[in-house]
Amino acid sequence: MKLEEKLKELENLVKWQDQKLNGLSLPNDEKTRLVVALIDLGLEHERSIGKLAFNKYFGSVFVLSRPLFEAYIRAVWLRNCATKEEIETFKKGKIKKTFGELIEEIEKLPGYNVQVLSDIKAQSWAIMNDFTHGGILQALGRNSVEFIEPNYPEKNILGAIDFAISVGLFLTMEVAYIVNDESFAKEVLDKMLAFSGKGP
Repeated sequence: MKLEEKLKELENLVKWQDQKLNGLSLPNDEKTRLVVALIDLGLEHERSIGKLAFNKYFGSVFVLSRPLFEAYIRAVWLRNCATKEEIETFKKGKIKKTFGELIEEIEKLPGYNVQVLSDIKAQSWAIMNDFTHGGILQALGRNSVEFIEPNYPEKNILGAIDFAISVGLFLTMEVAYIVNDESFAKEVLDKMLAFSGKGP
């Protein structure tokens, strides 16, 4: 698939998300507001990746992959795993667990215990950190034979957009869980299966 087609796929997802999420009635307790704020942040990163890629700011596309993933993991952990004390600590700007520990706790839960999240971390965390912090992968990706300019392999750009689509779907599923809407969750699952090539 070419970049233009992949960006259209992300654009279509964003339009569908807007249709499903705008005006949705959500619980108004403090914990849910914190969780939904992180989901909203993640969805903003998902959309920003599309806009940056469209404008060929590919270095920044890769940078946003890590905070997109972090927003999702923290939202899921706060909603499902965090104690009242841990929520209070989070409100003070701290989490006293490593990112890996958050994932471990999440993957003990039914529905999350398939090791997808820990696999993403194992395979991609070092790469995400390199791109986010301006490491060698960013430097190499901005070199061509004659110029210093973005020169990232297209397959890597497509992979970053695929990652944004995947995590965007994960984030949308969290909203379906929060509002306890089985038919919405089924729609998200159908989109996940279609995206993975396992659906109709």
